[in-house]
Amino acid sequence: MLVSDNGLSTINGLSTMNGLSTMNGLSTMNGLSTMNGLASANTAAGINGLMSTSVGRTTVSYLVKCALPAGHTITKQDQTGKYYTFSGSLGFGAMWESGRCDAPCQRYVSACIMAHINSAGVHVPLWIVSDARGVGYNLDARYPLQEGTFFGNIFVSPPLTYYCNGRDWDRGVVPGRLGVNQSNVPYKEIDGAPHLCKDFCDAPSTIPRQGGWPVGYSACWGNLQTVTVWRAPSTCATARESSSLSFACANGATIKSVVFASYGTPGGICGSFTKGTCHASSSASVVASRCVGKQSCSVSADSVTFGGDPCSGTAKRLYAQVTCG
Repeated sequence: MLVSDNGLSTINGLSTMNGLSTMNGLSTMNGLSTMNGLASANTAAGINGLMSTSVGRTTVSYLVKCALPAGHTITKQDQTGKYYTFSGSLGFGAMWESGRCDAPCQRYVSACIMAHINSAGVHVPLWIVSDARGVGYNLDARYPLQEGTFFGNIFVSPPLTYYCNGRDWDRGVVPGRLGVNQSNVPYKEIDGAPHLCKDFCDAPSTIPRQGGWPVGYSACWGNLQTVTVWRAPSTCATARESSSLSFACANGATIKSVVFASYGTPGGICGSFTKGTCHASSSASVVASRCVGKQSCSVSADSVTFGGDPCSGTAKRLYAQVTCG
């Protein structure tokens, strides 16, 4: 949801499988032309374009979400002629709706895309701040942890994809995000140590401070288009049936408690998970037995693990939220 002049609250879950190639970037050869505009007929189509696969269409959905403002949509065809409608939300590249996405536009959209990547496919609520018009640097108390800042350009080849660590990068870490041992991610830390944003990025006095740290940055490593991410303190994870979810605490911390757990048909997002009509009563005790007191853990999302099928014939999933300390 776009909050005027306040930063942006959203969720993440774009994995590196969704079309962010560390070799080619999102270039015209991949189906999205930076010269023509997202709404033009000749973008993201064709047998080799992003619209031709499910993961490619997920990438398009995040591109549109990052680029266009709330209330704006575009419709695209896949290679079979089927139409899909994608909704804007954050407005980092509004000009791209019907025209060329210039270099600043590309860098803002790139930073937004990188900020949404979760290499574990976990959906986590984020608060985004930036110099971009309509975003700003106001914070929300529900998101007290400064994770890091993203910048670069995924539309060039090879792509330029970087991040630096925020004040709280190793606190309340979330699977697939900064602070854990990520794999197969398209971005890398900027060169140098200790990789903290405040040591590499610019923050004039007009940007608010919290605990002596800037809440965001106007430039990093010479890049004037950046996106800084703030997170909620709890650790959440989700898994589809027959897969597994994982938790990991940073810096020797261990899992202290299970805030929520449901194997069945739970809903909601991290911080506001809810039980569905199908729920295994053993959910919390099973997750606690496998996770509490450990630095990391993994729980299988299957009926054997939870002592039986709570709703036969229904596709199930496992949602859980824990605390580290």
